[in-house]
Amino acid sequence: AARQCPSCDRPFKPSDFRFRPETVRFCCPHCSQGYLGRGADGFPDPRRFACVFCDRVIDIDEMVLEVAQGVEEYQTKPDMIPWIESHRPWPMRWGLTVWLAFSAPRTLMQRTPTDLSPRSAAAFMAVTQGLLAVGCLVAAGGMGILLSLPGGVRAFGALTGPGLLRLVLTLLATVLFTAVWIVAAHAVVRRAGKKVSHARTVQAICFTSTPHALWLLPAIGPFVGWVGTLIWARSVAGALAEVHSLPPKAARRAAGVWPMACLLLTAGLWGASASGLFGGRGAAEAEWFSTETQSVSRFDAFLLGQAGLHDRVVYAGELMVDGRLSPEQFLAPGSRTTLAGVEIVGVTLEQFEGLAPARRLAVVQQAADRLSPEAPSHRLGDFVFILDGLMLEERPAGLWVVVEAWDPSHNAPDGMVHVLHVDGSVRSMQSDSLPEALDAQNRLRREIGLPALPDPRSLRHDLATAGEG
Repeated sequence: AARQCPSCDRPFKPSDFRFRPETVRFCCPHCSQGYLGRGADGFPDPRRFACVFCDRVIDIDEMVLEVAQGVEEYQTKPDMIPWIESHRPWPMRWGLTVWLAFSAPRTLMQRTPTDLSPRSAAAFMAVTQGLLAVGCLVAAGGMGILLSLPGGVRAFGALTGPGLLRLVLTLLATVLFTAVWIVAAHAVVRRAGKKVSHARTVQAICFTSTPHALWLLPAIGPFVGWVGTLIWARSVAGALAEVHSLPPKAARRAAGVWPMACLLLTAGLWGASASGLFGGRGAAEAEWFSTETQSVSRFDAFLLGQAGLHDRVVYAGELMVDGRLSPEQFLAPGSRTTLAGVEIVGVTLEQFEGLAPARRLAVVQQAADRLSPEAPSHRLGDFVFILDGLMLEERPAGLWVVVEAWDPSHNAPDGMVHVLHVDGSVRSMQSDSLPEALDAQNRLRREIGLPALPDPRSLRHDLATAGEG
């Protein structure tokens, strides 16, 4: 039965409160025999038992509470998880919880009330993933603004559009991944003979979820994300060991069963794709927002943002005159092409870097004047530019604009080919799939009155013959 506070007349019970373990002495109401609260929330364990002195069955809500010997009253207050400490500023609550989850997951769960709603833990995870997602998006877009990229909003959109889609898909995948992990981990805990609340499993997984945000990082997220997930699993193991009193091996098993299953499944799919089990070409022709396609995607903001304008780009070298792009950005990652190996009317890209703006403009203008009027495409570095379609008012979405096909003067003609379309999408394909794709592209170009393209792999830096083939 509830008691009544002599000061405010409100009803209360000892079980309404939490204490730091071993700081409060619970005394039998019949014989005053004392018991030190060493269990969860600072209470005796079990909470209902027979007194060892008078043999009467007593409950903690009947007992008289005293401060333990050598303890000050303020020391009875338990350490709380920072996330629910309302007296702290919100950013500090979040930051301290993130740090505690990473550095001491067991301590984190010791400070988490057993009756704390799992919604609070889910809210923490949602806030964490959301904040880091917005931060990554703003960083990607803000980079373009700070560098004063041309094209205004178009430039911002080109940088953030694919990234925004990947962020949204990653967040949705995180929700599904976490939900299945909670079910799988709790099932393993129950099989270990522990009849425990699922709420504590939710707390253990959601409060330790910060490292998983590595998946959200631009460009490198798909490659380093698994590192974050493994760090997360390590923290979950410590948290589960604490909340469910599991031995270390059982805790690691419960924490790792779902991440390891996903890791093995992903490795299997990658292996099957690479060996051609899915249609012979596998994922090689899929459109991925990865570091491989970003080299060709960088031209989106500078070419497609100017499509149809009177000052549209005619020769790709124009993008280097005012520093919109550097010469290095016309070399693909992994290519053997060098700045010294690419010439523009006798000036190498290495030399071009050191020219004054006026001299740069003169070199680029001379190169543009040498373009054959019949040439629908030209090469600069490891990229072939097809800019004649940008002047059309109606441009089919599948029209090619830039093809990453490494300079044949320095590279073998095999390997991946990446194509930037006029709608901003990117298609990746194996080199042996290019002839078929080129035939389809030329059929499309004939339908809209544009000349056929030569094989991009055949184009060299001899601008006078760039249109032959």
